Amino acid sequence: MHEIEVKVRLNDSQTIIDQLAAIDCHLSEPVTQKDRIFLKAGLDYVEARGKEIFLRIREQAEKSIFTLKKAKTNELDCLEKELVIDSADEMAEILELLGYNQIMVINKTRRKGKCAGYNLCLDEVEGLGSFLEVEVLADELADEVQARMLVWLKSFGISESDVVMQGYDTLIYNK
Repeated sequence: MHEIEVKVRLNDSQTIIDQLAAIDCHLSEPVTQKDRIFLKAGLDYVEARGKEIFLRIREQAEKSIFTLKKAKTNELDCLEKELVIDSADEMAEILELLGYNQIMVINKTRRKGKCAGYNLCLDEVEGLGSFLEVEVLADELADEVQARMLVWLKSFGISESDVVMQGYDTLIYNK
């Protein structure tokens, strides 16, 4: 299984919160997340995107999570492996010893929910704005799953022009 998602930029996150609540889909309280992104030393970010393994250490509340992501067909269709770690700083030191460099930090506030069989993440990303991610773990073709997600999102007035096909790391890098 791999994670497949559609990410859309929101002009007004409260509108989508209200629309989701109207169909009995409620989001969690906001959680602050700090994502530290790592790439193998010597690799160029632009050339590596979509081809190489990216590693992430996410710090939120009392929990730290280590994640490996490798793109399959696009940046939003990834093989993803995660595990909880005891120390974000110790993990960062290990990654550096293994030849990975921290290339950026992404700060955001996230609210989560589940609706229509999808995992939802409403994100306020520092320096980028508001986004809604619709995710699912699947073995299907990413294009087909993403097309179904987009049909569902259109029911909330979201259009294809709102879709963002890059991860937050790429959006920040390109900024």
